[in-house]
Amino acid sequence: MITYQITILISAIAYAVTVFDGLLSVPSGQPVTFQEMIAEPPVYRFRFVAPQIGDAGRAYEDVEGDMRYLCETYALPHLGVREGAQIVISLARRETEFGVAEPDVTQFFEAYRAEGGSCILEIF
Repeated sequence: MITYQITILISAIAYAVTVFDGLLSVPSGQPVTFQEMIAEPPVYRFRFVAPQIGDAGRAYEDVEGDMRYLCETYALPHLGVREGAQIVISLARRETEFGVAEPDVTQFFEAYRAEGGSCILEIF
């Protein structure tokens, strides 16, 4: 029981440190920051800010690899083993409130299924 509690505490500390670590490295090289994670099991939404998307120059095709990368290197480690969980990765040009339509803010989304330590793309 104590080992389990220690593991949970270590995981929480690691998560807190990562959440506030500033800029994240992604394959495209664009600056990306973590905004928030919204958990509605079995769906986990990881929201990121990427100010260079859309009108600022980077099209979806330029950043789709970033979303899978963030799923596998950021979301999965924070969730632990949750086989079958759906992970939604979103990139927004600036911070937005979840669920509020903002037509002037470019946003890209992808959904993945956690399977075998990887993110498998799911088609909406």
